[in-house]
Amino acid sequence: MFKQYCAPEICLAVLPLFLLAFVFCVYSAAAQSNNPGIQSSLSEESSSRIVAFTTPRESTIDSLVILSPQQLISDILHFNNSVNAIETKAEALATRMQYVGARPDPALLIAAQPLPVYTARGKQISQVRLEQMISIGGQRRLTEDLAGLEAEMGYDDSQILAAHTILEAQLAYVEIQRQIEHRNLLRRFRDTLNQYEQIALQKYEVGAGRQQDVLKIQLERSRLAQRSMEIDRVIRIQELFLERVLEHPVIVNYVGEEPPDQPVDFSMIDSRADVLRLEKAQEQIDIRRNLLNAYDRPEVGASITWISIADANVPANSDGRDALAVGLMVRLPIGRRANKARLQELELLERHNEEKMISLRRSIDAMVRDHLERISQDEARIHHLKFSLLPEINTLLEASLASYQNGEMDFLNLLDSERMSYQIKQEHIDLASRIRASQLTLTRISGRLDAQIKSESRLGVRP
Repeated sequence: MFKQYCAPEICLAVLPLFLLAFVFCVYSAAAQSNNPGIQSSLSEESSSRIVAFTTPRESTIDSLVILSPQQLISDILHFNNSVNAIETKAEALATRMQYVGARPDPALLIAAQPLPVYTARGKQISQVRLEQMISIGGQRRLTEDLAGLEAEMGYDDSQILAAHTILEAQLAYVEIQRQIEHRNLLRRFRDTLNQYEQIALQKYEVGAGRQQDVLKIQLERSRLAQRSMEIDRVIRIQELFLERVLEHPVIVNYVGEEPPDQPVDFSMIDSRADVLRLEKAQEQIDIRRNLLNAYDRPEVGASITWISIADANVPANSDGRDALAVGLMVRLPIGRRANKARLQELELLERHNEEKMISLRRSIDAMVRDHLERISQDEARIHHLKFSLLPEINTLLEASLASYQNGEMDFLNLLDSERMSYQIKQEHIDLASRIRASQLTLTRISGRLDAQIKSESRLGVRP
C-alpha cells in the first residue's frame, strides 16, 4: 500500500509544482522591491488630492532677530517642531493613497495529493489554482478619496496649530514692544527727575528750597527703579515664550511706531483652516456612507485551476490528460446589521459637525464684533488723549515748573503734575498696543493669517 502511494511519478509531479511556487514568490518580492508603483494605480480624481511636500529646512543660526509680527510667520513655520511634526504626519497620510486603493493580491494555491483521487483518466496527483477578487462597487476609488481627504485634514490640523502658535507669538511680540516703550518712557521720566533734582539742590543751596524736595525725588527714583525691574521681568518672560515657540534664542529690537495694518478683509473667513476642516469632515462622512453602501454589494472573484493527472495502464482510457477548471466566487454581504449601526453613527457625526460649524461661525461673528468695538473705543480714547489731555498736561507742567522755580508752588504739586503726564503717556502706549493686538487677532479671525501660512508653509498650496 505504502509503495503504491509513493510511486515515482507522484514525486516527479509534486517537485515541479514546489519549484514553480518558489520561483513565483521570489519573482513577486523582487518586482515589488524594484518598482513600488505596481502596488496601485491611482484614479485621476483621487490623485488630484496628493499634496506636494518638500524637505524641512535646517537651522544654521544661533539667534533670531525679530523685527515685526509678520516675520514670526515664516520663523515659526521654519523652526517650530510641533508644527513641523503635524506637517510630517500629513505627509505620511498623503502616502496612503499610493496603496489603500490597490487591488487585492491574487492567491495561488498549490496542492499535492499523496493519497490521489482516482478518476476515469488516471490518478489526480496535484492541483494549481489562481484566484483573484474583483471589486465592482467602487470601493477602491472611494478608499483612495477617503485617504486623500484624511491627508488634507491633517494639513488643516497643522495650519490650525500654526495659526494659533503664530498669533500667540505675535501678541507676545506686541507685549514686548509695549514694555520697551514703557521702559523708554520711564527713562525719560527719570531724566526729568534728575533735572528737577538739580533745580531743587540749587534752591536748597541758596536757602530757597527744602531738603524734603530732594528726598521726595530720591523716593520717586527708587519707585521707578522697581518699576524698571518689573518691566525687564515681563520682557524676559515674553522672550522666553518666543524662544520656546521658535526653539531658538531671540533678540527683539524696538522698531518704534509701526504703520497701521490695512483694513481687514472678512471675505476670507471661509478659508480658515478650522472652517475648511469641518467642511472636509462632512465630506468624509459622505464618502464613508457611500463606502458602506458599496460594501453592501456583492464582491466577485474569478479562479482558474489546473489539475495534473498521471498516466496509467488500466483502465484502457486512462491516458493521463490534465484537466482545467474555471470558477466564479461571490462574497455575500451578510454583515448588514453592522453596516446599519455604522450608518447611524455617521448620522450622529453629521449632526455633531453641523452643530460645531454653527458654533464656530457664531463664535467668529462675536469675536469680530468684540474686537472691532474695542478698536473703535480705543481709537476714540487715543484721539482724546492726543488732542486734548496731552496738550493740557504739557501746559500744566510748564506752568508748574515756572511756579516752583519762582517759589509759588511746592515740589509735591510739581511732582504730581509730572506723574499725571507720565500716567497719561502710559495709557496712550497701552491703548496703541491693545489696538495692535486686536488688529492681529482680527487678521487671524478673518482667515488672512491662514492664507499667509498656506503661502509660506513647506507643504505648499494644495490643489
